[in-house]
Amino acid sequence: MNFDKTNVIVFPSNKKDNIAVSLNGTPVIKVSNCRYLGLHIDDNLNWKYHIEHIYKKNLLRFVGIFYKIKNKLPSMILKLIYFAFVYPHLLYGIELYANTSSSHLSK
Repeated sequence: MNFDKTNVIVFPSNKKDNIAVSLNGTPVIKVSNCRYLGLHIDDNLNWKYHIEHIYKKNLLRFVGIFYKIKNKLPSMILKLIYFAFVYPHLLYGIELYANTSSSHLSK
């Protein structure tokens, strides 16, 4: 087990909880959010951090790229680029994070 990658997250989050976990005498760090199988999970399960990550890492970058190439390529090629590079990031794990509040999904 890699202790550098091992974390503890408590659901639901209660800042008053003082939970200490150790494995073979090595303390495990308590975190408020972590990445698991490509999803960013936070201790409130509101998916705000995950949606922010998708928005900043993928959507903002590709919006700029599409803006620059929109007049240089046919729309069919633009669609193919979208479905290859943007759509999978939006769709992955949507069954979990789409149940969050509409204010988080508004981006």
